[in-house]
Amino acid sequence: MMVLRLGRNLVLFVILISITVAQVNDVSAQANQIKFIRTPLSYNPQIGSFTLGEQAYGGDLGNFCLGYDYFTFNATAGQAVSFQVDSPGQIIYYAIINASQFPGFNAAAQNCYLRLNSPIQDFNSKTSLNWTAPGSGQFVLLFYTRTYFTRPLYLTQ
Repeated sequence: MMVLRLGRNLVLFVILISITVAQVNDVSAQANQIKFIRTPLSYNPQIGSFTLGEQAYGGDLGNFCLGYDYFTFNATAGQAVSFQVDSPGQIIYYAIINASQFPGFNAAAQNCYLRLNSPIQDFNSKTSLNWTAPGSGQFVLLFYTRTYFTRPLYLTQ
């Protein structure tokens, strides 16, 4: 009878350890996920789809010059973040900039002039975007194209 009770206690002990380990792993996975403060109006978090809803027109004829949209989020210094992005065959540019830079980008975009002091990259199919926060603060994940584009893009963590 003592052996059975010990066996149950041992099994219970093992179950508690595995639950605790699972909870620790879950917390560490959540630590690298970010919560968006601002998303594109068209963003569907269930499937990660969104469209480039912001558009700029310029020049003498007022021609389309830029389609863009963005996500804002907070991150702490050294925090590693990973996204999966996908575009159905169209080259889309992206950059992660400090939120303090965004008003300058937005003003320049409305005048069809674009200059960023951050690395600009592009993708036209499913791609992993890995980034480490250089400091603590609010950041902008910016997507844009210079050609008119209305199909959905996809972003998941």
